[in-house]
Amino acid sequence: LFLLLCGFLAMLTTYHDEKSGLYARVRRGIRFLYPRLTQLAYLLPAGIICLLSLWISDSLTNLGTELVALLSYIIVLLLFYWILSLVIKNHTVLCAAFPMLLLCTLIFTPIIVDLSTFFPWLKVVRYVLPTHYYLLFF
Repeated sequence: LFLLLCGFLAMLTTYHDEKSGLYARVRRGIRFLYPRLTQLAYLLPAGIICLLSLWISDSLTNLGTELVALLSYIIVLLLFYWILSLVIKNHTVLCAAFPMLLLCTLIFTPIIVDLSTFFPWLKVVRYVLPTHYYLLFF
């Protein structure tokens, strides 16, 4: 969830940067990469902090598996935020959507409660949420 929240913050930063015209001078063909690199600048240090916290809490069982899982999760998050930025163009709507996306992540992926055990048709919702793909590693 920490990476998901850091990604939300990175997405707000990229919205502000695009609105202020920061990427206006960049060539049109590669302009797509700059917001993703900004988001990656938020997500990579957060991923390192996640690895360190797993190591400090003695929960890190296999460094290789966890590293692959975290890198894959960061890639999935970047794709998720890119698709979200294509769907939601308004900063205010994006801010309103964050709590709902966080709540959906907590409810529909087995982090706190897995409602799909009670309602099997809810399993479809988890495929839209990026945290589901991280949890597939474990």
